[in-house]
Amino acid sequence: MPDIETYTAVLPGLATTNGMLIGISTPYRKLGLLYQKHRVHFGVDGDDVLVVQGSSLTFNSATLSDAAVAAQRAADPTAADAEWDAIFRTDIGAFLDDELIDRAIDYGRPLELPPQDGVVYRAFVDSSGGAVGGDAYALGIGHLEGENYVTDVVRGRSGPFDPQEVTKEYAQLCRDYHVGRITGDNYGKEWVADAWRQVGLNM
Repeated sequence: MPDIETYTAVLPGLATTNGMLIGISTPYRKLGLLYQKHRVHFGVDGDDVLVVQGSSLTFNSATLSDAAVAAQRAADPTAADAEWDAIFRTDIGAFLDDELIDRAIDYGRPLELPPQDGVVYRAFVDSSGGAVGGDAYALGIGHLEGENYVTDVVRGRSGPFDPQEVTKEYAQLCRDYHVGRITGDNYGKEWVADAWRQVGLNM
């Protein structure tokens, strides 16, 4: 994402000068760097990050009138929550929102679960060509437990890398979990399927 890439790029320069990074924005959807920082640091007492949230009238009482804001609110009440009251929009979201994902995470378990005898595992891959700045080459392995799907392992590799070598690495991981077939999307089509065939697994 451009916001996160920009943030990552300026951090080394700030580190050399012990500089301060200040970001000012109206909130939009619950996604991206602004929302991540708000979610982790808002209302939390810390030494490194301060998140302040307030309405336009709170911060600009000398230059804004109640009537001007009321007119904008009447014209577009949904957008006004974000643009004038600094509230993240709830009408725009991803396929799975953060609250739903949080409820599905067991924060007390290890990051990866070892393979167990008698458990049937499935593997899912989102391939990448390994270019700098490209998508990560990701692999997930999981199993069904009652009515719940448990994700045992998630691995990812960002570019640059040799996709064939990463495929070999992931293939060994799949064998550890007794996985013989991989499920993926249509990225690379025959190239991806052939890469997995070369390491002895079908897709």
